[in-house]
Amino acid sequence: MANSRHILFIVITVFIFESPSAALQELRLLAQQPWNSNWRSRIDPSEEEKFSLCDKAIQKALKDINAFTGLLDGYNLTYHYVDMEYCSQKSGLDLLNSMMEIIFNEGNPLVIIGGACPEVTEMIPGVEIIYNMVQIEYLASSSNLADRNRFPSVYRLTAPERVGTAIVQLLRTFNWNRVGIIAEEGHLLMTINDLRKEVENKNVAVIANIFVSPNSTILLENMKSLKNLDARIIIVSASQNAAINILCNAYKLVIYGKQFVLIFTEIYPNEFWKDDGHRVDCTKEELQQAVEGAFFFHALKRYPVEKIGKANITYSGLIKEIRPDMPTSNKFDYALDKCYDHVWVAALALDCYKELHFNEDVKDHRERRFLSGDYIFWRSITDCIKSIDFEGTSGRIVFDEGAVNPVVELQRIQDSRTNVVAYFIQHNRSNSHYEWNNGALIWQENSIPHDSAVTLFEEKPVPKSLSVTMCGLAGRWNYSHNSLLLVQCYLEKSQDSENTTATTIKEMCAVRLFCFWIGFATTFGAMLSKTWRVYRIFTNKRMKLKMSIRDKHLLVIIGILVSMETLVLIVWEGYSPHRVDKQMLKTDNVTKDSGDTIAAFYLVCVSDYSSYFNWTLHTVNGALIAFGAFLAWETRRVHIDNLNDSKTIGICLYNVVVLSVVGLVLSLILKDKPIELLGVTSCVPFRRNSRFGGVDIFPKDVSCLPEIYSNHKQYLKRSRIVHITFV
Repeated sequence: MANSRHILFIVITVFIFESPSAALQELRLLAQQPWNSNWRSRIDPSEEEKFSLCDKAIQKALKDINAFTGLLDGYNLTYHYVDMEYCSQKSGLDLLNSMMEIIFNEGNPLVIIGGACPEVTEMIPGVEIIYNMVQIEYLASSSNLADRNRFPSVYRLTAPERVGTAIVQLLRTFNWNRVGIIAEEGHLLMTINDLRKEVENKNVAVIANIFVSPNSTILLENMKSLKNLDARIIIVSASQNAAINILCNAYKLVIYGKQFVLIFTEIYPNEFWKDDGHRVDCTKEELQQAVEGAFFFHALKRYPVEKIGKANITYSGLIKEIRPDMPTSNKFDYALDKCYDHVWVAALALDCYKELHFNEDVKDHRERRFLSGDYIFWRSITDCIKSIDFEGTSGRIVFDEGAVNPVVELQRIQDSRTNVVAYFIQHNRSNSHYEWNNGALIWQENSIPHDSAVTLFEEKPVPKSLSVTMCGLAGRWNYSHNSLLLVQCYLEKSQDSENTTATTIKEMCAVRLFCFWIGFATTFGAMLSKTWRVYRIFTNKRMKLKMSIRDKHLLVIIGILVSMETLVLIVWEGYSPHRVDKQMLKTDNVTKDSGDTIAAFYLVCVSDYSSYFNWTLHTVNGALIAFGAFLAWETRRVHIDNLNDSKTIGICLYNVVVLSVVGLVLSLILKDKPIELLGVTSCVPFRRNSRFGGVDIFPKDVSCLPEIYSNHKQYLKRSRIVHITFV
């Protein structure tokens, strides 16, 4: 038994002697915190518990840090504190005196932590000897501390004014590029400045910026001017009383409804517009109507979804450990998570400096600087804080321009209820984004408002009556003879039918173009080649009787004409292809009550150089028509009716010329009436084709019917005509 006791004593002795804690060097932090319990209870009895719990969170953080393997190995992190008796200028002066006494007696602290009172925090950089000391504040929420020129060494875990990026991202999400701003003068200046900076960076136009006046009449006139500028998206930064006044004036000016969006930057109590203490000449129902559809931005104190952080603990676990008797159903709003996390920020920054600057050559010199703190050390530790990125009990901690950007909750009033529609995550502004709750955002009539009056384009369809009529007329003939001549009729009439249909693809434009011009070339090419054969037979005195011009010769002529026009059309489509464009109809525009304009348009085919190619084709076909007129004149004395087409050619030429002139005149008159113009341009070629079929083809078909059942050879012999097949 004695031996056992002796062995146990030796083991314990060795353990204590070899314990590394005996060789740890102390790293000191300086905490500014209200420790005076008398002051806490005098202000608010609940404050005593809150600050004592924060003290426990700081002590737990120090304990966890010193026990964390790989973090500040060889050092023991501790702190001294100065009692911030109350938040006032006098308290700040007393605090500064206490801090100076500690600095002169014990040396410079490495980092100043705490900072529950922004009034006191703002005074510290005014003292030259501690101007460069790094301050890590867990609850200093004053927006004045966002000024990096005045407070370059202050780092905050709470930055409620950082909602500008969230607002601008919301604007960009719904393509809102112009806004109006209503701000209460002197109220949350840094919030508005942060918003303006983000708005300028994202090229969002601020069309008006008005300030809330205590005089409600002036505010009403200013908001009326804002509405006259067609401001549909309006950002409001004002206190609760001013916000109620703004809502009342919005109701009077009808600045509400599905075409307007109000965006509030501040946090108000739930359904604040129903508070009986507000004195405005609007009822609660009217205020409810004005606030319907408004957005509210709420900077959260912590991310709503808990995660296990670097310290291997969650927010709920921290609360349970520090205050185990607290029911989990109770909400605890005090920043215990930030009390805990801001000590970890200091520890990680010190460890970063240690890893970056310690080596064997300069270790002693750098370590003396590390232990005592000086200007060079503070500048280096600032760079380390900027590089910190870890998961704490309050969420992800990344510093951006001296503060941790808060997670922003986006609320919207829908059906008289406040709904959370999204969370804005902005740890790093370059990667900021919204996480939308599925199905939470509901727009009136499923229509996203526009940032100004817009022009809505509405295609006017071709009337079904015109389409059915032209399609019916285009297909009414059923020819059975002279098939090659009739190919052109079907080509051109198919073009007539296509003209009565809305054009939505550019390929259809090319189809129409080819149908029209190839149909025209086939029409007159077939007719004039046949007449040319008659001309050669009856006007050439020296031609032998047995000599014949066969059908293949005529087909070659027609093929040459069609090939020429096809070549021009191919070059046209290759060099200046047709595209589908909108032709606006100003006479049919309609302005709605919301100010939006409905502009009517038709889809038409356009080509940049169409005039040059049209003149080329008109010249070629004009020469063809002139040659046809010459042939008609030369064959006018042929007495065989079935071979003498001079009269019918003349009528066709007359038909083409007259209808072309009529079509040109009507096109100029009806250029602003596409439906009427479409009907005219469809009827002109239809009339031409029908006239050609009725004058030239149909009589020949009728005259041939009796001969079908007669002796065809005797008919040809009696006519003393060589065998000729009509085309």
